Amino acid sequence: MDDVEELDRLISEQRNVRSVELDKLDVEDVLRLINDEDKKVAYAVEKEIPNIAKAVEACVRSLKSGGAHFLRRCWNER
Repeated sequence: MDDVEELDRLISEQRNVRSVELDKLDVEDVLRLINDEDKKVAYAVEKEIPNIAKAVEACVRSLKSGGAHFLRRCWNER
């Protein structure tokens, strides 16, 4: 499976049925929709905090033992 196929499977890359008719909403409803969707991010991160902590701790151990840190930036260009 290539990167594009893998991205297509991610929830963040799928169509959001709540925003299908975004162009028909008034400004306040668009802002409420955006805000409601943004709220989901904090809850998703909260559920993953134990896994994020493990990853950070592994990075810290690696850096302390002389390891290098490489930041990889990813984005979807279609």
